[in-house]
Amino acid sequence: MRAVPSMLLAVLTTAVALVGTAAAQTGSEASLAATPTPAGLVAELHAATDAARAAHGLAPLRPDPGLARAAGAHALENARRGVLDHGSPDPARATPAARVALAGVALVEIGENLARIPGTSVARRAVDGWLASPPHRRNLLDPGFTHVGFGVADGPGGRYVVQLFGARPIERIALDASPAVRTRERWRFTLEGPAGTVAMAFLDGRPSARARLGEGDTTLVVDAPPTPAHLVLGVARDRETYVPSDAGTLDRVAGWRRDAGAPFGPVRVSTATFASTAEPGVEVRIGYRAAPAALHLLVGGRHRPEIRPEVRADGFWLRAWLPLASERRSVSVGVLADDGTLRVVESFTLAAGPAPALLPGRPSTAAPTAP
Repeated sequence: MRAVPSMLLAVLTTAVALVGTAAAQTGSEASLAATPTPAGLVAELHAATDAARAAHGLAPLRPDPGLARAAGAHALENARRGVLDHGSPDPARATPAARVALAGVALVEIGENLARIPGTSVARRAVDGWLASPPHRRNLLDPGFTHVGFGVADGPGGRYVVQLFGARPIERIALDASPAVRTRERWRFTLEGPAGTVAMAFLDGRPSARARLGEGDTTLVVDAPPTPAHLVLGVARDRETYVPSDAGTLDRVAGWRRDAGAPFGPVRVSTATFASTAEPGVEVRIGYRAAPAALHLLVGGRHRPEIRPEVRADGFWLRAWLPLASERRSVSVGVLADDGTLRVVESFTLAAGPAPALLPGRPSTAAPTAP
């Protein structure tokens, strides 16, 4: 956990638990009944799970197709291996988070319960067993989980059951990444003054750029405001205090106009140039139907508080322009929790290259191609 401006960033990790003991694999894979998960048994498992939650005052869980795909694939793998295992021999499927991402689900908060049940009454006995085991019980009765998926496969010793939970407090309606060129407008200043002096540019009272003067000219660059603005060039007196040294108005038409009486100190603006350049990058767009709290974007694990959601008739949209990069980056969405923490809900990998794409999961777990 690390601090971000005015809040704490808290990412909840995957919770996993299992029930039962592993049996030695017998026979060959061909002898296993690798059939699709029976719809009737899935309904029984879901009903028994919701009944257990209702007995503790918790809301029912909504079925999630992606979680069901991940649960079904892992149940089949466990049945073929004859084990109960949250891991996998396949490195790409080694964790529940990796398997969920491969199934096309971007959720961050997930929980996995496993069971192997011989004979009949599979749903009731699985849920009773999970309730009797503290780690499984925590997953099953976690009030934060909103969705669930089940997977069942026949194997040595009975039926292998996988129960996958996910927390989805916001419903996503759109996800897109596309090449985009941004026009970057900047003012570039040449500063003159004693070497070693630290100067800060304040644009309409807000700190915009900082530089330490060297031998000869020093360049300071600030993003250009859309309308004329007042700039004050301050010289550091200590780590938190700056004394005005030069000041003037920035105007794209009239240029730099120094205030009367300036410069006031040892550092002055020698030249000021306005320039507009085109920068290639990627535009990311993520839309949600409704938001219980303010939406926030994180890129590469860093909170981007300047990116605020756009409120539209169809929902809430996060839009961000990102510079090109040769490596994959994480793009995550969080909501502000009641305790002031930033709860990360979904995480994606922004694939690099000429055809950018947002893939479910973080870079370490995301699939190389969209599922």
